[in-house]
Amino acid sequence: MSKEYLVDALWGADLPSDPGGALRSNLYGLRKATPIKGRLQTGRDGYGLALHEGDVLDLHRFRGLAQQARTAQLLGDVDAAARLFQRALDTWGDPPLADIPATPIMQPVISELLEHRHAVQESLVDARLALGQHHELLPFLMSLTTAQPLRERRWEQLILALYRCGRRAEALDTFTRARRLLVEDYGIDPGARCSTFSSSSWRTTRCRP
Repeated sequence: MSKEYLVDALWGADLPSDPGGALRSNLYGLRKATPIKGRLQTGRDGYGLALHEGDVLDLHRFRGLAQQARTAQLLGDVDAAARLFQRALDTWGDPPLADIPATPIMQPVISELLEHRHAVQESLVDARLALGQHHELLPFLMSLTTAQPLRERRWEQLILALYRCGRRAEALDTFTRARRLLVEDYGIDPGARCSTFSSSSWRTTRCRP
């Protein structure tokens, strides 16, 4: 990567007084780090990271495990899928991507990575619901719908978990609350994708992928 790109990625418009010196200081620290030592290479136009045979980056490990999980899911091995989805999520730190600067260059990268993480979380919940773990999932799903109210799939999963726990009145109330939030506050119609309630029974419609 070029020096200019790295400076923009690290600081954006909020440049230090000596961007070149600050970049060299950061790279010096990286060179001293045990996993990086001897691998950070300086070229005429910028810097590169040498990977040895057998090296696997966390992102590649995450994507590989997620793909294995989806394959297991397609083959009907839901238990293996749940384990693999969980292993994929375990490659993430907490909080995720806290060490990546939210500069204009990096923000789209952060958003894309977080979207992949959310998708794998949702797939893990689907697998765990299929395994009958709706009771254990309720607190988690309630916290997710609070933190991410615009992710329709979170609401679908919470409503389904409540219904399977025998809490039908709460499931109906949650559906009504989610629909009001999405339609009235954000203009999103959840009726096109998600499971729906009627006043007398629970009707399930398969959601489009």
